[in-house]
Amino acid sequence: MQTVLRKYTKFEGRASLAEYWWWNLAVALAFVPWFVVYLASLTFTNSGNTVIGAIVAIPTVLLLLALSLGSIVLSIAVTVRRLHDTDQPGSLCFLALIPLVGSIILLVLTVAGGTCGDNQYGPDPLGRAAVFPPAPQALGAPAGDSLDRLRRLGDLHASGVVSDGEFAAMKAEILEGR
Repeated sequence: MQTVLRKYTKFEGRASLAEYWWWNLAVALAFVPWFVVYLASLTFTNSGNTVIGAIVAIPTVLLLLALSLGSIVLSIAVTVRRLHDTDQPGSLCFLALIPLVGSIILLVLTVAGGTCGDNQYGPDPLGRAAVFPPAPQALGAPAGDSLDRLRRLGDLHASGVVSDGEFAAMKAEILEGR
């Protein structure tokens, strides 16, 4: 949540899934108690205690309005950065303006995992490296010496692109000189 506060008006870059949802949880925790107080003030008003209801409702509504105004820019900024993390344009946050359907689409887009490694909007907020599958002839093509091919194969195995079985078979082929 501190990242959101530090990047108050930054609409460029990326926000991790955790950053986005921790911010939304904090906003919900800030709003819900005051909304409950507002509903309680309506109960006073409906039961005939209009003075007590008004005394409670007016400051509560003003506080909810202040919380809304204070969090709107932060919420839009973190949503734009979250969309950037999924390699989507930030302008998709305007989907929230479409009643019901827009919010559902935006929810689906924001719960998607972020792009591993850098994307067009900046570096990965989690510091993960991009994992690309090997080119079709990357290991079979003449690579020079066997040591270079073994290093590249080891890198692919370490990044999870090549399974243990594939690694063993390819390593045997390189060592046999094929």
